[in-house]
Amino acid sequence: TTLFRSPGTVTVIDGATNNTTSVAVGYYPNSLAVNSVTNKVYVVNLCGNDPTCNSSGTVTVIDANNNYSTSTVSVGVDPQDVAVNSTTNNIYVANASCFGFPSCPSAGTVTAINGVSNSTQAINVGVDPIFLAVNSVTNKIFVTNDCGTDTSCASPGTVTVIDGVTNSTSSVNVGAYPQ
Repeated sequence: TTLFRSPGTVTVIDGATNNTTSVAVGYYPNSLAVNSVTNKVYVVNLCGNDPTCNSSGTVTVIDANNNYSTSTVSVGVDPQDVAVNSTTNNIYVANASCFGFPSCPSAGTVTAINGVSNSTQAINVGVDPIFLAVNSVTNKIFVTNDCGTDTSCASPGTVTVIDGVTNSTSSVNVGAYPQ
């Protein structure tokens, strides 16, 4: 059986009028974040621009200042979550690299996106990173890794702490399957 897959959309709602605008994004959009300073929306597309889902994911950048124009940024495999540091204008995407859960072929990454140029840098984190959060005051990014450092996912999880200035990481042991 072949499933029909089409690109997703994001519905933008005007808060003053409740009028809507539909914006095309990639395949299987599954999370988004807003930079309220730049008025841009970052949409994670699990399957990027590939309806068969055999390629890396993407992030669609929606520019609300420019008639909802879009651009696309390539990120890692199996992107799950996105968070924005509005203070530094950096965007972070957790890439699980884990289509075969409960075991993962490799550790995941976080893609750091420069909000001005859309240039990217991959940061190595633990196995099966799912969620992340940004502390804009300390410029630290916290990433939950469901399987810690164990690709068979038989060990407790970890949280990777990313320094937003240097993109260096440290790891904190936590309980099983942190979300």
